[in-house]
Amino acid sequence: AAEGKILEANNLAVNGYLGLNDAAIKFEKIDFPICEVNGKIAFTKDQLKWQDLNLKYQDLLYKTSGRLTNFKSPLLDISLNSAELALVSSLTFNDKLIKISKCSGHYLSSEFSIAGNVDITDSSQPQLDLNGELLVDLKDLKLLLAKFKEQLDKVKPEGKVKAQFNLSGNMNDLIKCSME
Repeated sequence: AAEGKILEANNLAVNGYLGLNDAAIKFEKIDFPICEVNGKIAFTKDQLKWQDLNLKYQDLLYKTSGRLTNFKSPLLDISLNSAELALVSSLTFNDKLIKISKCSGHYLSSEFSIAGNVDITDSSQPQLDLNGELLVDLKDLKLLLAKFKEQLDKVKPEGKVKAQFNLSGNMNDLIKCSME
């Protein structure tokens, strides 16, 4: 009889939603909390799904939609949008390996696309193997490289630069990574 009860509990349908109204999310090692979270997260026993969830991070407003499935080896599909950023990503988490199938979008007037792997088996030396493309609008450099604004104002860069890259190595020591 006890086996039957365990089997019934494992097959129990868990469906519902979590409504968020001006919620906040605080992380242990990140100084800036996510504030003013508003929207609804639907859940089942193996999926979270949200549509048009609004939030504020570092005084910027964002809207996000996405889903997280298969909690044992999670797949995350997410979109994130703000006045300056549009991002669409698909990530798979398999033990200590994060596979980035797609991470693309734009920031300001520049575009990016990244795919590859992040291996966190050794958390002190996480390993990257990423490929990507960038299309940088040089007028965005003033915001991206704010500490060089004065020099950039003198140079007045114009146009777009397209680049393809491969980055591999220790994420904590980007200077020593291999980059093409």
